[in-house]
Amino acid sequence: MDAEDFFYYLDRFAANDIAAADLAGSSDPGDPSYGIPNGGLDGSDFFYYNDIFVHGCT
Repeated sequence: MDAEDFFYYLDRFAANDIAAADLAGSSDPGDPSYGIPNGGLDGSDFFYYNDIFVHGCT
């Protein structure tokens, strides 16, 4: 993953593209909805993406 991936996600998030940017119901790794899309966009989706970006997952 690189900066292009990060900015692609940021663009999808800013465009309210739920199909592409809805990634998680919670930003807490201990929460059962962590990493499970919930049909909406909020900070949890963005922070989940940050977690996987930092860890280098694809």
